[in-house]
Amino acid sequence: GGEGGGSGGGSGAPPPWTCRKCAEASAEAPPEAPREADKLSECSLSRELQEGVKAGLAEAGAVCEEVAVRVVSSVKLTAKAKEEMVQREWSCGEAYPSQFPYTSRCIVALQRVEGHDVMVFMMYTQEYGAHCPQPNTRRVYISYVDSVRYFRSTPDGHRSTAYRSLLTSYFASCRRRGFEHVHVWVEPPRAGDEYIFYARPPEERRPMKREKLRSWYVKVLEASKEQGVVARFGSMVEEFRHIKSARQIPLFKGDQWELTLPEILKGDEPAPAAAEDDEDDTFRRPKLLSTARGRSGESTGSRSSPRARGGEASPAAAAPAGTDGRPQRLRGLALNKFAAGAASEDLVSKVHKQMRRLQGHFLVATLAPLSAEEGRAAAAGAEGDAEPEISHELVNTRQSLLHHCMSHALQFSSLRYAQYSTMMIVHEMLHPSSSSGTHYCLPGCKRGRVDDGSLMVACDVCDNWLHLGCLPPAQQPSTDDSFVCPLCVEAKADVYLQSEDMAMLSDALAGR
Repeated sequence: GGEGGGSGGGSGAPPPWTCRKCAEASAEAPPEAPREADKLSECSLSRELQEGVKAGLAEAGAVCEEVAVRVVSSVKLTAKAKEEMVQREWSCGEAYPSQFPYTSRCIVALQRVEGHDVMVFMMYTQEYGAHCPQPNTRRVYISYVDSVRYFRSTPDGHRSTAYRSLLTSYFASCRRRGFEHVHVWVEPPRAGDEYIFYARPPEERRPMKREKLRSWYVKVLEASKEQGVVARFGSMVEEFRHIKSARQIPLFKGDQWELTLPEILKGDEPAPAAAEDDEDDTFRRPKLLSTARGRSGESTGSRSSPRARGGEASPAAAAPAGTDGRPQRLRGLALNKFAAGAASEDLVSKVHKQMRRLQGHFLVATLAPLSAEEGRAAAAGAEGDAEPEISHELVNTRQSLLHHCMSHALQFSSLRYAQYSTMMIVHEMLHPSSSSGTHYCLPGCKRGRVDDGSLMVACDVCDNWLHLGCLPPAQQPSTDDSFVCPLCVEAKADVYLQSEDMAMLSDALAGR
């Protein structure tokens, strides 16, 4: 016990410090550790979202520790168009763009629970601005949404309130910044999948129904509509029923349609899909997937998967295996053969057919146009608020964060684990180390974590992901259910040699 922290009362001396035991004995308030999350830089968007969450909770009558919202990644990237789209001669006579520039964002919400910060919500988005060519111009894609159930409030049950308020505030920000459409891919994670948070609590690993997730997003969009942010929303069938060419369908990085439409053009027929309630694990290891993720991309539909107490849905991904489940979703699109020379009307007809089959998987919202006064205010705000680029290698992509958590055992399976994992993730962002990027593919890999559309395979031992092109031919995965990467094979050999050396040393000492 006792006091410490320096003796003097000089101007530069630190204040006295009292341990918890002595503080309790003297009826003083126990010391509270400073918030590491407060050291994460703020921006106009993070402040706007944080105020939106605060206002939403206050309106609902919820009392809780303040929720800190930070934009921890905001980087400018370019999505390359699929070759089939670029090479096709479209009926409109216009060439298809070869690339689509966009801003990738990672937004995180943290709450102080029992004296320590906990990441309770995270979202990845793609913003295609005014300078992006059609059909992606002024569109926002909700790539991934994930949460864990450690949010605390009085009374209980306001976790969804906080997350809905954050999303509606984000939609309002997108509208103010000139975006016109928001795309959401409604695809909950299957059992064994993880989107962002690693090693979730066992009770959160149960697969949820798509209808429940869709109803959660509908409530978010309805709230935005009541606030005058969203003009209308519906399925892709409703949004694109009047298109004259398949070229008018926006394709986002990692989106399901980024793969579906080129496959229609090629005339490929993917494997038939399993039923939604099919529990057969058709995608066992070795786990192969495209780093460009074939699903709704970082989910537009957000690969979000809300699930909350009391039966109310709220974004939360499922679980333990460390995959993102997109490959499984991709298997579910049975497409009819399409002749390369088919007329444009025939192609549109086949696209509409797929939209009808998948109409429960997607939501498209049209944002309300700005009034003249709102437009002037937005223009003035844009001039005085140059948006900085925010880059933390750890969280610039969902894969890099998930892989870092897997390799460093940063779990969210309990509150204490979540508190520790949050502390380590925030510390890594504030003080980057070389350890955050070493456990990815092979040391000689030049691709890093860039989503270039290449296939990857997961090691059963270390959960490292490796590009198939980086593996020697003799070490390519087979069709077996097991794959061990060269790094683990080498490490196992080293352990074996060390054990042999120790045995020889032990024999030598025993015979001495």
